[in-house]
Amino acid sequence: MSTSSMSTSSKCRNLRIIIVGAGIAGVTAAASLRQAGFSVQLLEKSAFAKEVGAAINITPNGARALQALGFDFQRALAYRVTGYEFLHGETFEKLNIVHDTPRVEPGTWAVHRADLHAELMRLACESHDQTLEDEWGPPVELRLASRVRSVASGHDCSTVTLEDGATLIADLIIGADGGTSAVRDYVLKNCAKDLKQTHSGMAAFRYLIEMEKLKADKDLAGWLGRTEGAVTLFADMAETTTEKHIISYRCHGNELQNFVGIHASTTDFIEEHDGLKDVMMQEYSHFHPKIMNMISMASHLKRWPLYIHEPISTWVREGIVLIGDAVHPMLPFSAQGANQAIEDGIALGLVLGDNDENDVRVSLLKFQELRKNRVARVQILSSVRVGRELEVQEKLSNYLDPGMERPPMTNKERCMHDWNYDIVRETKKLSSF
Repeated sequence: MSTSSMSTSSKCRNLRIIIVGAGIAGVTAAASLRQAGFSVQLLEKSAFAKEVGAAINITPNGARALQALGFDFQRALAYRVTGYEFLHGETFEKLNIVHDTPRVEPGTWAVHRADLHAELMRLACESHDQTLEDEWGPPVELRLASRVRSVASGHDCSTVTLEDGATLIADLIIGADGGTSAVRDYVLKNCAKDLKQTHSGMAAFRYLIEMEKLKADKDLAGWLGRTEGAVTLFADMAETTTEKHIISYRCHGNELQNFVGIHASTTDFIEEHDGLKDVMMQEYSHFHPKIMNMISMASHLKRWPLYIHEPISTWVREGIVLIGDAVHPMLPFSAQGANQAIEDGIALGLVLGDNDENDVRVSLLKFQELRKNRVARVQILSSVRVGRELEVQEKLSNYLDPGMERPPMTNKERCMHDWNYDIVRETKKLSSF
């Protein structure tokens, strides 16, 4: 599945653009800006241009945005999610739970982060046929091992200072450098209260298992046979406070099975050590032996603390803008972190491409107007579990767009709010005014 409906430019624009951070948000923005005709420099602090981590879900809003970019889901080894299954964690029996998640095209896709990143990098950095080269900007210039020390913005231009002392000049700086963003420190210099985060009291184990290893276990044959294309949730029915569970689904062209274990924890740092498997085995020791066996197969685990972040008051300072986790980190309960980063990147290319390049700061304020309330609602909803949307109604009411009567109140309404959104359509609406 690969289509492209984004507008393009017939000539390279003169705007000097630097993106700090080559994760999903940064590379999506780079590809989108390239397609709008811009020349882009992409800075990455690490010495390699690969995304790390496990798998994620690209929900319909993210898939729709990627389609507009010409993203090739088949090349990215994406795996279409066709259903959901709920199993009792202790008995392995199917639970009689009605899942009211609506079916929305172009569907939800499970994809390994590295595969998603590789396809975005192809769109951003590879040379294409001459027709596209004439319409797009040049391949994005990727600079590895370029750790940013600081950024600043003046009347005429913005600057990036690297740790080696080099200074780069730009008309626009995009901060896509994640949760420890150096760019955010500058944008929010006078808004320290915006950096507040609260520990959720939960953490997530993450790991992958090769499908061949799972298929070799005869006890799992029945489950594997019926769950192709499905997301499975193993629920702890005895724990109603934190709703401990494990979510599992396939990725990487059906070669890997992804696992995420949500549980109560006060750990405040990312853990990655040899004893972590034993920690998870103890945490889920009351689960069915089949599940325990799947945990024992894991060869590499990580545990991530989960924090609640309040919406940030501003995304823009002069010629500098924040996107992705640098501005809206969120919990995984709506599977929207990467999807909102993708929406950010697509929107930037469209907003800047449709406006006079001499009015960068005006364009950035338009971008903020388009994204701020939308992302705040998604971020707030992501902080509560499915079915608990009413717990955040008061917060949500502060971020309604014109014409919205009320925020989502049920899981189905939450899904429709998140998934039905078309970032290309909404950006074009903004440009028409």
